[in-house]
Amino acid sequence: MKKGLAALCCALFLSVVSACAPAPDGVSSTNAGYLPPQDVVTGYFDAVIGGEWEDTLAYVGTDDTPFYENLPEPTLENDELMAALKEVFSGITYTLSEPVQENDTVTIEAKVKTVDLTKIMDTVLDQTIDYTLATFGDGEVDDAALEEYMVSLLLEQLRNTSDSRVEITVSVTLKTQNSRWVIDHNKAVANQLTGNFLTYFDHIEEDI
Repeated sequence: MKKGLAALCCALFLSVVSACAPAPDGVSSTNAGYLPPQDVVTGYFDAVIGGEWEDTLAYVGTDDTPFYENLPEPTLENDELMAALKEVFSGITYTLSEPVQENDTVTIEAKVKTVDLTKIMDTVLDQTIDYTLATFGDGEVDDAALEEYMVSLLLEQLRNTSDSRVEITVSVTLKTQNSRWVIDHNKAVANQLTGNFLTYFDHIEEDI
């Protein structure tokens, strides 16, 4: 049951997030040009935080998979939830260290204040399990009612993130490609920046 609810909870959450990330045409609307490493990281972070995820393609290598590629197609239209989620991302702040170059790579450390979305999702999942057992027992689950309940929980959690804020260090590695600096392994960076939400389902699988 927990596994099934976890999948539903994640799908609900990620379907809202994926509405921020339209499938790219192959060319980003942002032209990063030939920026120095620190400006590349700044541009990438600002695009993730601003929900302009397609624009992150301008700052990563052509052989690096977009971090949002495997998100499900949007299935939930909820402007209130979308606005709350965007507000959480827009509240992320960061500071960057000076670049350190070694051979053909550059490393930049970022001090990031973000929201631990795994903590939020754990809370939503636990309360949803309790609600499901209390409301439906062993009977047939009303999917619409369950979705409505999870949306209300997500809204409540996203609007009150004071207990979920964390400060982390994100290590960003850049490499050269076509004579310009690009971010390597961008999914790992985006995952840390957004409070590990990209790997939340993996986290659930490990705990089951």
